[in-house]
Amino acid sequence: MKRTIYLSAAACLAFFVQGCNTEDAASDSVKELTLFPVVNELNGTRAVDDEFFKTGSQIEVNLVKLASDGATSNLIYTYEYTVDRIFKGTPSGYIFPLDDSYIQSLEARWPRTADRSDRPKTDQRELEDFLAADWISGGLSSSQVNGIMPTDTPVPLVFSRENVLLDFELVGQNTTGLDIESLLIELQNTSGSEAYWAYCGNENGHAELIVEPGSRILSDENYLIGRIRIAGQSIDYTIIFPETDITFEKGYRYLITLTPQGYFMMAYIYISGFAEAEEGIGIPFQTPSETDGIFRIETGAQLITMSYLMRHYNDGTTYVWSTQDYVISDTLVLSPEEAAKYIVIPATLFDGTMQNESGADMTTVRVSDGTTLQIFEQ
Repeated sequence: MKRTIYLSAAACLAFFVQGCNTEDAASDSVKELTLFPVVNELNGTRAVDDEFFKTGSQIEVNLVKLASDGATSNLIYTYEYTVDRIFKGTPSGYIFPLDDSYIQSLEARWPRTADRSDRPKTDQRELEDFLAADWISGGLSSSQVNGIMPTDTPVPLVFSRENVLLDFELVGQNTTGLDIESLLIELQNTSGSEAYWAYCGNENGHAELIVEPGSRILSDENYLIGRIRIAGQSIDYTIIFPETDITFEKGYRYLITLTPQGYFMMAYIYISGFAEAEEGIGIPFQTPSETDGIFRIETGAQLITMSYLMRHYNDGTTYVWSTQDYVISDTLVLSPEEAAKYIVIPATLFDGTMQNESGADMTTVRVSDGTTLQIFEQ
């Protein structure tokens, strides 16, 4: 993931844009650029394209026009999302000239430069502030790498996330059905240590927080790094991290699991990074391999991945992972580190089969230290 450098547009350039794009609108041949948004990657807060933007949402469009004589012009527009689910220029968009010029390149961002602060808010307890932190930017799709010729058809505009999503989940015994009501955590940024409030209104009971790339969790062993309150309880628990030094990368989602241990929550970062994959989930571990409808689990990473998929991707957008049939290799032995990363699957969630290569039901997996790991909650 590369860092993004934000460039502010000069006011005089915006004025220049308006003065350089007047065409004869009465001509039947005049075509105005419109854009169709595609929000790339299912790793942000809003994965469905037409749910990300609301009618009236405005983006900043920066484009380079290549004239027939080879001269280039840098132009800036404001485009607005309409009820037709496309972006149109406001008060007017780019008009294709009636010559051989075309758009050589195009970039867009939401929110616009004029609407952005230096970085996302640190207090995201309100949904509006949480969603406003999910900055995106993008450009032309791979089918438009050679530029845009005059067209009446909306041009695909592919967006990617600019910031980082932290996803906090309660795991461990007696945590099923518990929701996080509030969460405060200390992170490192360019200003030093700072307190961040997460958004806690998710249906799955998780807390989520969007932070800028380069933010860090930095703690010594057993360092008190935040506090958390569980819905329906009147006390705050402290969040204790093991020795941790992790820097968050642009466009990634990090799962942070919180396990109750007395009056504090031990916190571990288990899965660090989600990117788009062909199946639409894309995780940096390994999905079980599938043959004739049977999923084989041959590595600890595949077992950890399977648990995550079952608990978070049962919406039918890909496989319904909790109803599939799995075969665990007879040679699979987890390391203690892999066993510690595995999150037990609620038995009531699973409606498929879990067997060894001989067809016997599997409820445990061997660990190299001589212990066994429970696959399902007992």
